[in-house]
Amino acid sequence: MRGDPKSGVENLQVGLEAIHRIGYETLTTEFHSLSLGQKVLGQYDEALALADQMIRRAEINGEHLYLPELLRVKAGILLAMQQRPDEAELCLS
Repeated sequence: MRGDPKSGVENLQVGLEAIHRIGYETLTTEFHSLSLGQKVLGQYDEALALADQMIRRAEINGEHLYLPELLRVKAGILLAMQQRPDEAELCLS
C-alpha cells in the first residue's frame, strides 16, 4: 500500500503465507517487495533473513537472472543496518 509500509508488509506476509500453504515457492518479486518494506520499517533482521532466503531459493531454482537484484537488496539492508559495510560491499562486487 502506497504511503503505508506497515500495512503493505502485513498484507504481503499474509498473502505469501497463503501461497506457501499451497506449495507455491517461486515468487521472487513479491519477496523482494516484502524485504524492502521490512527494511523501511527498520525490521532489519527479518529483511536480511528474507533476502538470504530469496538468494538461496534463486540459486537452487536456477533463477540466476534475479541474483544481481537480490544481492543489491541485501547490500541495501546491510548498509541500512550501519554495522556490516564490508559484507554489503561484497554483495555488490
